[in-house]
Amino acid sequence: MTFDRQTRLPVPVLANPYPTTFSEKMTMTLASESEPHAIPAEQGPTHRQNVVLLANATAGSGKAADQAARAVELIAHGGHRVVGPDCLTTPFADQIRALEAGGYDTVLAIGGDGTVNVGAKAAVAHDATLVIVPTGTMNLVARDLGIADDVDAAIRQLDHPRETAIDYATINGHMFLHSVFLGIVPTLARDRELVRSDRGMASACRAAARGLRDAFTSPAIRVRIESDRGSDTLTTRSLGVSNNLLADELPFTFKRRSVSAGEMGVYASAHRGVAAPLRLLMTLGTGTLAQDDETLSAGCTEATLRLRKARIDASIDGEITQLTPPLRCLIHPRALRVTVPSAGERGGPA
Repeated sequence: MTFDRQTRLPVPVLANPYPTTFSEKMTMTLASESEPHAIPAEQGPTHRQNVVLLANATAGSGKAADQAARAVELIAHGGHRVVGPDCLTTPFADQIRALEAGGYDTVLAIGGDGTVNVGAKAAVAHDATLVIVPTGTMNLVARDLGIADDVDAAIRQLDHPRETAIDYATINGHMFLHSVFLGIVPTLARDRELVRSDRGMASACRAAARGLRDAFTSPAIRVRIESDRGSDTLTTRSLGVSNNLLADELPFTFKRRSVSAGEMGVYASAHRGVAAPLRLLMTLGTGTLAQDDETLSAGCTEATLRLRKARIDASIDGEITQLTPPLRCLIHPRALRVTVPSAGERGGPA
């Protein structure tokens, strides 16, 4: 069964697919592409903000510390107040624990998608606004919002906030802003840690070799998916759930169609044959799940994933977490306030 891409998620036509057809039972009509997220007109100067800084010096290029130092200077110059521990000297784990105390209007997250995820949790828990300065490797959330690596522009948002409300999703209570993956992706993420600790060429080659080996040796997972749009059981090497549907446009990797349409996307690898692991790696590496004819896809607003495992690794916004099945996924529409740049300051893909 094949649907028109303009109105439906693509449903691949596969020879000898998995025992039951995932896409036939879990189809949906896509949200309109013309409404990515509403941005109000720029407001006048706001009241002075209490700002907590969250900076992971190890994210991506490692320049989060420099951006954090600049942010502290700009916040003070603008008459705002930094609250909480000194992010330049406090270990990241201690920064996270300190967020529980609250007492801030704004969370300024400087780092990659994992750091932004932590900042978003604090913003939701304490009714604060999230401000993002992306310095990570992928920066998927910032890219979907058009946010560039510009700490000066981020601090200007404290005086002239342009806020929008976006969706977040949860899996067994763990927030994800972009996506969560089971199967091969958490294994590949562990391989990536080699590059994080040692950015040399030799380390990158070792990580690539391990990733290639793992693609061929990692076992498939058997999962039953029960959603508000239907149920199915399948065996797959990779299963992803995205907070809002992935776009079927190129060339932006893992780009989403919207950040506030209130729909999750479910993407399961159906790659078969001797070269299947290589094709799957190519799809994951380019982030083109929505365009791939060997990836089954559907949409829902809630889903339960049932696996015959006591524990399973999950990659949540790029960070590895062990979860206990069954795994319940929910979307929380427009439940997170985040600042977005003006049209003249919008950044392109990282």
